[in-house]
Amino acid sequence: MRCYTGTFIAQSRASVALAREQIRLNDETEAARRAARVAWYNAVGATVEEVEIDLQIEEDAERIRRARQAGYPVEEPRWEASWEHVGGRREGEGNP
Repeated sequence: MRCYTGTFIAQSRASVALAREQIRLNDETEAARRAARVAWYNAVGATVEEVEIDLQIEEDAERIRRARQAGYPVEEPRWEASWEHVGGRREGEGNP
């Protein structure tokens, strides 16, 4: 009977290293996305209120996406513009 413990440990360490690298890359990507967004808001001269509304629209769109993926009912978003980010309102979604 062969001992596979060494192979198992090596594979486990490699998996952990890969997971850490993926987390690091995701963090870097998110930081770059946020920096680009801040630069865009600054370039267009957006006010704090406009930025807040834009973020709420994106949050609502994300909630709609998640509800659709999970098969849950989709509630009415705070902003009608949120529907544009998810390909429009589908029959029975929100309060038409």
